[in-house]
Amino acid sequence: MRALAIGAGREQADPIAIARALGAEVLALDGRADAEGAGAASSFAHVDLMDAEAVLKIAAEFRPDFLVPAPLARPLITAGIVNDALGLKGVTGHAARLANDKQAMREAFVGAGVPMARQISVGDAAGLRAAAEMLGFPLIVKPRSGSGSRGVALVEREGELPATLQGADWLAEEALTGREIGVDGAVIGGEVRLLSIRWKMLTPAPHRQAISYLARDPAGEAVSPPVATIAAKAFKALRCDNVLFHADMMVSEAGEVSLIELAPRPSGHAIHSAFLPLCYGQNVMESFISLVLMGQVMAPLAFQRPAFFSFLPVPPGRVTAVPDFAGPIAEDGRIAVKCALNAGDRLGPLIDGASALQRGFMVMLTGDELEGMRMAGRLAAAVPVEAI
Repeated sequence: MRALAIGAGREQADPIAIARALGAEVLALDGRADAEGAGAASSFAHVDLMDAEAVLKIAAEFRPDFLVPAPLARPLITAGIVNDALGLKGVTGHAARLANDKQAMREAFVGAGVPMARQISVGDAAGLRAAAEMLGFPLIVKPRSGSGSRGVALVEREGELPATLQGADWLAEEALTGREIGVDGAVIGGEVRLLSIRWKMLTPAPHRQAISYLARDPAGEAVSPPVATIAAKAFKALRCDNVLFHADMMVSEAGEVSLIELAPRPSGHAIHSAFLPLCYGQNVMESFISLVLMGQVMAPLAFQRPAFFSFLPVPPGRVTAVPDFAGPIAEDGRIAVKCALNAGDRLGPLIDGASALQRGFMVMLTGDELEGMRMAGRLAAAVPVEAI
């Protein structure tokens, strides 16, 4: 079988390698000639991933049987266009466009009966102030386009409203209260299957970057039924099937669940490559590609053990030496660490995905969030940093 990978960056390298290991011939495309996943593919082509016409031309000549599922943002639209044109399984152009337009996505989801926060489109700082008067504080300010937490800020009081906005497409949104969760799942044959419910710890305001997660068996979580119902309603609006997805939701103190965002693509930031395999004892991405996209037979997925994931909470500064984690790893066989920091590396504040990934991460087999946080702190303390 043939597989096309739209994107060959660091986040796409693992799915590309999995597809090849399963026997597929993989052609990888990327806008960077030195993309990290290029070497994992059978062949590589350098192309602008936002040029849907150029990508579709390559795809039509290659004639893939499926697209490699991978964390994508704006190129997800290109993937949808290719799937539509070639009649392939996976994300559609309609679903991809909604996923990259937070206002249109909310309108479609609310129309399908999905509970979401109130939202107002704003074009400048004056419009933002007017929206704040209507919605009250705390308030979420985020760009209309894109997905994830990039550019998202929590404004807790009037004096924190930005004086200017770059560009004209911004959204002011009521800040939901409670505990935020990340949801990983799959839609197969129109049926929603929950893979994980990850209880998040976020950076302090104004930023909204997740720094740690605790995942337990979703079958035992009280919020699983409303989470699955919300996902099913959202995918009815997306008109999309046979995809991995991730979502952010808020669970109130009363246990009510509201959707923040949902995207018809797998989670990034090592969730699918490192975290979920720890919980399941097998690679979820491999199972999805094998069963859904290639029609092969594999053992059914079963959640086996709770796990904790954390980016290393290393303070800002300059790294003075290569960190040594041998001691903690030897003492506790339940942990694994991935960290590529070297002497001389400079670390800014931990405020977004890039600054989190730069620090590296740890995973631990535990259902105790406090135990996981203590270990993450111990590992971060093993990174020698001097203030700059």
